[in-house]
Amino acid sequence: MMDLASLFEGSTAVVKPPLDEVALRAIPAKRGIFLLIAADGRPILLTTAADIRSRLRFRLSAPEDEGKRHKTADLREITATICWRLMHSHFQTDWQFLELARQIWPDSYAKLLPRRTVWFVVPHLDDPAPHLAVSSDISSGPRRFGPFSSRRGAEEFIDALADVFDLCRCLSVLRRAPMGQACPYKQIGRCSAPCDGTGSMEEYRRLVAQAVEFAAGSRQGQKELLAANMRQAAQARQFERASVLKSRLERAGEFEAQRFGQIADMTDFRFIIVQSGPTFHQACTFFCAGGELVSGPIVDFPPTAAAAEGVLAAADRLTGQQADEELARRRMMLVASYMLNDPDRRGLILPRAALTADLLTQHIVAAAELLHLRAKRR
Repeated sequence: MMDLASLFEGSTAVVKPPLDEVALRAIPAKRGIFLLIAADGRPILLTTAADIRSRLRFRLSAPEDEGKRHKTADLREITATICWRLMHSHFQTDWQFLELARQIWPDSYAKLLPRRTVWFVVPHLDDPAPHLAVSSDISSGPRRFGPFSSRRGAEEFIDALADVFDLCRCLSVLRRAPMGQACPYKQIGRCSAPCDGTGSMEEYRRLVAQAVEFAAGSRQGQKELLAANMRQAAQARQFERASVLKSRLERAGEFEAQRFGQIADMTDFRFIIVQSGPTFHQACTFFCAGGELVSGPIVDFPPTAAAAEGVLAAADRLTGQQADEELARRRMMLVASYMLNDPDRRGLILPRAALTADLLTQHIVAAAELLHLRAKRR
């Protein structure tokens, strides 16, 4: 049988249930994860707590009113050992809960995890009918954009791209090309209509590929083209066409707004995550590369140049290879879901590709209040 206590940093035996105040004082009143173990070594309950001692007082001590029944199961008489591991942030807590649950219940740990659904936009350029699709599978497709908190948000991203590039809005008709019946968008000049053979599918495939690069951040060229065509149409007194081009240019500008501001190319899923540390003068770092997720060094605030370089070097040692595909997917989904959290829970999640040591330091200093950091007094 697995030595469960070895997975944790502290433990105490329940000599005589229920727990009294003397026994409770041996348990830290801090954020963390705790496990209750029965006398035969069987794990009973694994859970998180903002205050471990307070949670255990509620679960294992005698209630003030003995006649009052808890809504939760009474575990006082069957708990023989309490184990705990301290955490310093919401992210670290959720990640370590995932890892501990997998080690303790390898065949059923997924049932203990909160349901996280994050959405992505996946290009299908090699499909006979090239298109953009919505998916909740973080591992699907050679390329993906996200994360989105809802399916509707991902669909709106695709709709905006369709407006900027005049892409086909009806995939079922596009799949029948060149024998499809063109929709009204062809009649108003907002689609090249490969569905009925008016335009070639290869030309349309190149147009979808341009939209994908635009979504990935290469936007200036398309915006300049739309602006130039709009001016040319206005000079030629083609005011209706100029109005359409103006509308497309305005839609292109939406990709710089807050609504789509957090959306990024998820193909190279490499991030440096910075969270609150064990003291107000320290920050914890974590590294994600594909399905690989590990703790990095704890850095003093403000970080020195050498400390920042050390963080980047440690992050670059990750290979991103992971044998357990299900675990890899769950780790990636955890990181993606945190990218959509409120700042107080999210901390800093920074794409590795865009970081230098100076930029990393600047991000941490700018987020000092968010991460509850302050420099030591000299």
